[in-house]
Amino acid sequence: MLLIYTEEITSRLEYIFDFIFNEILGINFEITENKNSFIENKNHQKINYSKKEFSNILFLYSKNLLFEKEIKNQNFKNFFFEKNGVFFNKSFFHFDIFAASFYLISRYEEYLPFEKDIHNRYSAKNSTAYKNNFLQKPIINIWANDFFEKLKIYFPNLKKKKIHFEYIFTIDVDNAYAYLNKNFFLVFGSFFKSFLKFDFNNNLQRFKTIFGFQKDKFDNFDYLENLRKKYNLKIIYFFLFGKYKKFDRNISIRNKTFQKLIKNLEKNNEIGIHPTYFSNEKKEILNEEILNLSKLIKKKITKSRQHYLKLEFPDTYQNLEKFGIKEDYTMGYADEIGFRASTSTAFYFYNLSKEKRSNLKIYSFAFMEVSLKNYLKYSPNFSKKKIYEMILYVKKYGGTFISLWHNESLSDKYEWKNWRNVLKETIKFINKK
Repeated sequence: MLLIYTEEITSRLEYIFDFIFNEILGINFEITENKNSFIENKNHQKINYSKKEFSNILFLYSKNLLFEKEIKNQNFKNFFFEKNGVFFNKSFFHFDIFAASFYLISRYEEYLPFEKDIHNRYSAKNSTAYKNNFLQKPIINIWANDFFEKLKIYFPNLKKKKIHFEYIFTIDVDNAYAYLNKNFFLVFGSFFKSFLKFDFNNNLQRFKTIFGFQKDKFDNFDYLENLRKKYNLKIIYFFLFGKYKKFDRNISIRNKTFQKLIKNLEKNNEIGIHPTYFSNEKKEILNEEILNLSKLIKKKITKSRQHYLKLEFPDTYQNLEKFGIKEDYTMGYADEIGFRASTSTAFYFYNLSKEKRSNLKIYSFAFMEVSLKNYLKYSPNFSKKKIYEMILYVKKYGGTFISLWHNESLSDKYEWKNWRNVLKETIKFINKK
């Protein structure tokens, strides 16, 4: 076991030590602020994490972040020691891994003022990870493993847990059907809009689907179920289950076919709520949607992912936790791929406003197919290359690789031609030994 001395045990420090030592590395540790007993202790392997070194004890210089209580502008590079700096030769590791990791995983920078996009979201291009070219790497996992290898030099008998890799396939159902199960006014309105745009092909597809000549292009649930069986996939479906509005255009929650679809999928998969666009601002809407979906499947809803990936710190997570959500899968960007919190390991949300760890567990997704195709303009083949690179990182350093798809992108027709192949080849790549 490691015994770690620090000048003050804070909530931030306990949180990030537990994440790195326990969740990632699987190393037992104990923290103490009693300097004398720490120095005199002969029974443990010891690390001094403070600003003053002790003779013959492994020393890691601590930056201020974990001992502060306010939220203020930070220079991320300050967590790293200069090559010729005063602390470089004294510290056994070349930077303060704990302060740097906490800054990233807590999403510290998202509590500070920033320029929002059209949906009031934080853009990937604002992030430290994007600016420093490590967004597509689970950098905290990489650092933690490097840290362990350095520790092994001093403590050869130290052991960590085996690298664990898991894959979770998630589907956001914003709109279960493109043409079917819509009321007359919606069908007529959509027809008229397409007519005004001279989009005669869309109206042709609409008529063919409504009159039973072809399958609805968004109805790819049989295909997904076949994939699940063939590859033994763990799938989570996040259903938009609220009232029809500008950004929320799913089937009516009272529609029997829609209800039957959810119930059927629930038999072999997990079901989560996809809170509607405006539920982020109105807590009562969020609560109503969770309760309605729970009532339908006769099971408590404990998983969620925000529609449009709308995430505001700390309000969004506080609201979700208040209404019984235990796991959230929103942590990712719309405009980029990669690891928004810089880790592939699930973690508990740390509320900087309250300076405490919550009981809400956060699962980061690595990519969304809409990001690859619509935001980044990548081809299916180039997208596979980028996805494979991230998978290899997670396989090497551990964690959970999570992909985000939509049922409507898997038709393998029209604008989504060849994207089924991206999904299929990704799953095959994951299953390679």
